[in-house]
Amino acid sequence: MTGEEVMEWLTPVVTKMEFKKNDLDEEKQFAKMQEHFEYLSYMAQGLSSSASQLWLKSLSMANMENLDSQETEKENILVEYNQVKSLDLPELSGNDRYLLFSLLLHKEINLSHLALSLGESESRIQFQIQKLLRMGVIQLLNNLLSIHPTSYPKLRKHLKNIILLLI
Repeated sequence: MTGEEVMEWLTPVVTKMEFKKNDLDEEKQFAKMQEHFEYLSYMAQGLSSSASQLWLKSLSMANMENLDSQETEKENILVEYNQVKSLDLPELSGNDRYLLFSLLLHKEINLSHLALSLGESESRIQFQIQKLLRMGVIQLLNNLLSIHPTSYPKLRKHLKNIILLLI
């Protein structure tokens, strides 16, 4: 997805939020928002699931100290965009990469099926799964393991480079 497509896709959510007003006029604020969505698209390598997760990470509550009394009397919470930094992959062992490659192939899988596909016992890979969950490389939703959307682009590129080195 392009930045414009991400912005259009998230517009229904964005319109329900109230963003902190700064000294820029509406045209410049819109241009700044477009630039923000272009950057998110670039960081997510066009993947919608990654872009949405990065967008959520880019939001924060506005600093209430610098707001005038008129803005603070509103019931809505004011939010502002922050620049999302490049999410570097943590140091991964060969076993980590093997497990993550398997997760990429399956997209989402429960622990027992993952262990079966790896030819390992559940107890043997449980520690490794917990470590990758803490690192934020994978996620567990509805008892299914998958690559965390914010890690997906870098992980895909990392594993692709390793495969190319082996060929």
